[in-house]
Amino acid sequence: MRTSKSVGLACVLAMILCSSAAFGSPPAWSPSTAIYFLDGGLSVSSAPDVFSDYWSLGFNVGGGIGYAATPVVHVLASFRYNRFGLDEDEILASLSAVGFNVAGVTVSGGAATTITGMAELRLLLPTGGSAASPYFSGGLGLFRISADDVTATGPGGTARINGSSETDLCVAFGAGLRFHAGPHTRLLLGGMYTIGFTEGQSTQYFPVSVGFEFH
Repeated sequence: MRTSKSVGLACVLAMILCSSAAFGSPPAWSPSTAIYFLDGGLSVSSAPDVFSDYWSLGFNVGGGIGYAATPVVHVLASFRYNRFGLDEDEILASLSAVGFNVAGVTVSGGAATTITGMAELRLLLPTGGSAASPYFSGGLGLFRISADDVTATGPGGTARINGSSETDLCVAFGAGLRFHAGPHTRLLLGGMYTIGFTEGQSTQYFPVSVGFEFH
């Protein structure tokens, strides 16, 4: 599980580091008032330990609308969906390590999903006409996490653990790069570390995404 997370993130980070060579310097451009964006990518579970240990590398899709208050300050409203599959092998390995006989046992279900709706502020760093411009962002909003039912089947029968869900406040912060891709289009590469204030212990994960911004 940890290897798949590392490989997935390495691929995305390599794109971020190498993509600047693929675009020429943009012409002079002034932002319009309306901003629309769509993106998607990989998501890494981070905390608590049970989340990072037993849920595998996930995926995310998102989008939103916004307003360019100034050439370097964007105010955005975003929506994002993340899904993490339950790592059956990791669960069975942990049970075996503490003495359980897992021969013939299978585990299914248990996918965890999160949905966030946030108000975000994005700060663009001026780069003097460079093709790539870095940005920093932060957000505050609502976060809903759900876990599907888990079913374990073995020689002795079948057992089920019911799923659950809750809604809480969340915050997010991140950074990325914007590349000129047309008169009214920008390519976005970035990440947004997200913290949901779930009961008992916060739920944390890191979506890394690739997408487009339209003006």
